[in-house]
Amino acid sequence: MQKQALLIGVNDYGESSQLAPLRFAEADAQALGEVLREQYGFQVTLLTGEAARREAIFLELEQLAHGWQEGLFLFFFAGHGQEINGKYYLHPYGGR
Repeated sequence: MQKQALLIGVNDYGESSQLAPLRFAEADAQALGEVLREQYGFQVTLLTGEAARREAIFLELEQLAHGWQEGLFLFFFAGHGQEINGKYYLHPYGGR
């Protein structure tokens, strides 16, 4: 069975962002990736810091979906998010 994980951690959102920096989001994503890889045999894609831009996240999702047959997919996001008018949003790197 195919086991894939896309893990994202964003501590700092860049100079132009008004979002406060976080301390452990990237470390949490990295630690989870190690456990998933070593103990459960997942293929892990890890995006942290500037690599966790919106475009990169969507590109990884497209690549993972291409040719997907069946299996287990895990998506993990550690960073800021917010609710606006009943909809929930995650803030990638560079998010405002």
